[in-house]
Amino acid sequence: MKKILGLIIIAGAAAIVLPSCKKDWTCVCTDSSNNKTYEFEVSDARKPEAKLTCERFTWGDNCKLK
Repeated sequence: MKKILGLIIIAGAAAIVLPSCKKDWTCVCTDSSNNKTYEFEVSDARKPEAKLTCERFTWGDNCKLK
């Protein structure tokens, strides 16, 4: 029983810690006026931060994380 409880606690901690890791993200923007695609890197950010940075970028109409 103690082993199962320990595994549940470890799994819960991993579920909280792992998604919050910072990493480098690539943002891809498409400009509909000239049909060009632009890419730039968002460094050392969590996914929500990188997504917000990408969506606020002005090089295109449609910017998404890759």
